[in-house]
Amino acid sequence: MLVFGGVISDMIVESEIGGLIGDFMKEKEYTYSTLRELSGVLFGEIPQWLIVLYAGGLILGCILIGTVIKNWKAVSHKTRSLVRYWFNL
Repeated sequence: MLVFGGVISDMIVESEIGGLIGDFMKEKEYTYSTLRELSGVLFGEIPQWLIVLYAGGLILGCILIGTVIKNWKAVSHKTRSLVRYWFNL
């Protein structure tokens, strides 16, 4: 996965999407046609199964973070109990 992440970041840098996003953040102006063209190139070169895999990982990561935040008291108690158990043997 790290290899694909590096490839994706190289594609963003080389296709000037990063500059386009930076200009958008600075001046709040961008052209839809340029953004559509650059994202078309980006999605055209990345395999569709990889995009689905990344999206699934992102969704599962958000669910995991939300679950940990929701049950923080129980998670921290169980973690402390495990640490005490392993270091008191």
